[in-house]
Parts: sequence; C-alpha cells; structure tokens
Amino acid sequence: MSKRRSTIEIPSLEAINRTANVGRQLAQALRNAIARSELRSGERLPSTRSLAASLKIARGTVVEVFDQLTAEGYLEARVGAGTRVAADLMDATPARPPTPAVPSTADAVDLPSQAARLISIARALTPH
Repeated sequence: MSKRRSTIEIPSLEAINRTANVGRQLAQALRNAIARSELRSGERLPSTRSLAASLKIARGTVVEVFDQLTAEGYLEARVGAGTRVAADLMDATPARPPTPAVPSTADAVDLPSQAARLISIARALTPH
C-alpha cells in the first residue's frame, strides 16, 4: 500500500534565476513565501528530491537551504515526517518585548515589520 503524501505548490519559486546564486534565491523565496503566508505554519514542504527536480537544481542545494532555514527557525524537520513550516514561528515573538537595560539608538530607528519581528525573536531567545 503506498502512502499518499500531501505536499504544497509554491508558485513564487518558479521565478528563480538558475544562472545566479540559486541557493540564496531559494532561501529568500521561501522566507518571503512564509512572510506573505503563502506557506502557513505546519504546512509540509515538498521533499528535497522533488523540489530539486521541479526547479531543475541540485538536490544538495535544496538540502543546504532547508538546513539553513531550519537553523533560522523558519522550518522544522523530522526524520520520516518531512519538513514543515515551523509551527511556532509566529508564537516566537513575545507579547511584550523585554526592556533593554541600556536604551539603544537602534530602537529609535523605524524598521520594516519583518526586521522588527526577527529582532524581537532574537531578543526572546537570548539568555538573560
């Protein structure tokens, strides 16, 4: 009996230029797809083999990108369960960011919402 895998299509990945740095482009395209909610928390990504074949790029490149995005917290990978968009990605932002001991000039700068969100995640994960 064959298992039927439910994987998603990622239309924004078709715009990858295969002559430039494909790994960086793929990583950024996946980050953008997650930020735009094209990929939602818990959604399963295609296997590295099938994604590489559909994009006509090396499987090793896709593996490296998945590893990088897993390290950044965008993806979760489990042996036998595939790779999914991190379920706690949005939950990682604290409700109230910790107050810095010394006010920083960086806090006074208007940052794009995605950058501000990543900074608050980094602050939440930094040991006190």
